[in-house]
Amino acid sequence: MDSDENKPRVLISAYACEPDRGSEPEVGWQVALHMACVSDVSVITRSNNREVIESALEAHDGPKPKFHYYDLPRPLLWLKKRLLGTSGYYVMWQAALRWRFRRELEKTDLVHHVTFNGLQFPGFWLFAGKPVVLGPLGGGMTCPPQLMSLLGGAERGERHRSWVIDCLPFFPFWRRIIGEAATVIAANRETASVIQPFRREQVPVMLETAVLPEAIRTRDKDRRAGKKLRVVWLGNLIPRKAPILALAAAAEVLKNEDGFELVIAGGGPEESRLRREIERLGLEGQVTLAGKIPKSEVNTLMDSADAFLFTSVRDTSGNVVLEAMSRGLPVVALCHQGVREICEPESALLVEPGNTEETVLGLAEAMIRLSREEGLAQRLGRAGQKHLAANHTWNHYQDRMMEVYREAIES
Repeated sequence: MDSDENKPRVLISAYACEPDRGSEPEVGWQVALHMACVSDVSVITRSNNREVIESALEAHDGPKPKFHYYDLPRPLLWLKKRLLGTSGYYVMWQAALRWRFRRELEKTDLVHHVTFNGLQFPGFWLFAGKPVVLGPLGGGMTCPPQLMSLLGGAERGERHRSWVIDCLPFFPFWRRIIGEAATVIAANRETASVIQPFRREQVPVMLETAVLPEAIRTRDKDRRAGKKLRVVWLGNLIPRKAPILALAAAAEVLKNEDGFELVIAGGGPEESRLRREIERLGLEGQVTLAGKIPKSEVNTLMDSADAFLFTSVRDTSGNVVLEAMSRGLPVVALCHQGVREICEPESALLVEPGNTEETVLGLAEAMIRLSREEGLAQRLGRAGQKHLAANHTWNHYQDRMMEVYREAIES
């Protein structure tokens, strides 16, 4: 570890930053804590995160980052709920930071934009006068065109989003943000391909998230041969997570396997659609909609399963895949976007996205393999844990990001 005198002074922008929330809030929190171990870190985040952050800091034993809390004036908070939406408010919040924290910026050696990590608007740090690190950024992924029909009523919005991604290079302001940063990191290859034309150096690919080393736990018992295969799907029930694809794959498995059970845990607008599809396909008794479960119960759910199914047709990475692998579960997923960066052929069964029928058959065949092939689930699960421990812990993130900081400051 560097001495205090040699530690770089880093200003982290983390709009989403809360402990024990999962997804981007957890990423913001873990980046702040881990980079504070090797840097002199100040974090700018929203005022409504203060209470939970201050409480968590009191219980934290390691180095503590300094937090600055800021929200736009109350009338704009009101407009956020009724007109601006989260995206509009976020853009205005980022712009306001530059004036509100201009003195803090003068005292720093480097700016690191962490969350939100979408490449559509990665902060407002042009002309900061300091090296700027962006990312790892996601958001450059789009739903495979041949799977758009799975999205139902959300298909039109998803096509519009894909069009926006295609149009980003035509916005001079966006090109300048991406082009003038000291370093831009992509969370997956799809996002890297959008960024690459505007960077001289090869855009590095690095997950924006990770797991704590202590979260990687050996399973108490392995799946027994002949036992019913219990598969878990966990996430928000929203179209791009494609839980409807999980149902179709389950129906295909049950044409060939009696001993199969699918548990879908989560809440969201797709729930009523899933209930109708379960009834249409005659899956009552084989598929359970468990509803939204508390984060404290996620590990119990994972430990009750034999495999994890991940069907997102658009996702930056898939934090829940890391959680499943940390509990020793084999993963069945589409071979694209973030999950392709997380998993290896030795630690998961990855299915190339095709048309809907091909994709459903591929996912079903993978789960049938897990059911029939003796020891496969155990081999994949243990390989996944080994891969996580070697590549995707927050300690690895900390070490690699510290190299990025040093290179950005020196250059």
